[in-house]
Amino acid sequence: MGLYRCMIKFDGIKEYFGHYEKSEMAAEAYNHVMRIKYPEFARLNVIPEGKLTTEEIEHVHNYCDRRLKKIEEKYKKDNMVDVESISYAKSQKDKLIDKIV
Repeated sequence: MGLYRCMIKFDGIKEYFGHYEKSEMAAEAYNHVMRIKYPEFARLNVIPEGKLTTEEIEHVHNYCDRRLKKIEEKYKKDNMVDVESISYAKSQKDKLIDKIV
């Protein structure tokens, strides 16, 4: 198991995107997931050129893509289409609670 891990919260739910030997690999995992899920809000890590090999980058991207697919499947089971749906469902619940109160 690596020394560095990538963890991202989706509406308060922690999701993990791997353990890595290099901090740059964990940073690349974060960057990759954020570019896919929240490109307009992403504050990406700066990774110096040459710190990661093409194989390391491919490994990180493949792992994160598989993990994202599993997370989306998990939310679909709970009648959620994808991670963004959690925000929508929570906002609708909050609106309903505000109307009741």
